[in-house]
Amino acid sequence: MAWGGKENPTHQIKISSCWEPERYIRLKYSVKNSHTDKVIKYDYLIDLVTVPSNLGKGEVLYFVCPETGKRCRILYLAYGSHMWKSREAYDERLYYVSQISSKLSYANDRYWAYNRMVEKLEGTKHFHDTHKGKPTRKAIHLLYLKAKEYYWERERWRMESLPHFLRKSMKKHM
Repeated sequence: MAWGGKENPTHQIKISSCWEPERYIRLKYSVKNSHTDKVIKYDYLIDLVTVPSNLGKGEVLYFVCPETGKRCRILYLAYGSHMWKSREAYDERLYYVSQISSKLSYANDRYWAYNRMVEKLEGTKHFHDTHKGKPTRKAIHLLYLKAKEYYWERERWRMESLPHFLRKSMKKHM
């Protein structure tokens, strides 16, 4: 991925890191404004700090949020922001998909998430069910994902999870 090359500028990113003498990662990317077609280039450092582990062995690595200056483990790019920053740097709360799903659509969301994982794993090039007569770890994981997919498939069609109008019409035909 060449910086400033002919690729789509909305999909370019370069990440480099430095550990000695300072600890940081450098992000270099560009964002294209869809309305004006103007490309804005970003090039900034995110400091890294370590804290001794509470287990007494090794260290825990943290990012230092470029906006708040606080330590965090994950940086987010949300709400149209063009800079990676911590959850606390956003005015609005950041939600996970599972937090904003209604009770009625939660089972559907889980089913489709597992369905995507199953399709992705089945679509891998060199997938083998067994090796020397024993199931592979991928095959075992695929069985687990299929079981979860099946569970959520059944959950999304349970009577209690269906909308009231649909339950009512189904009871008439039963």
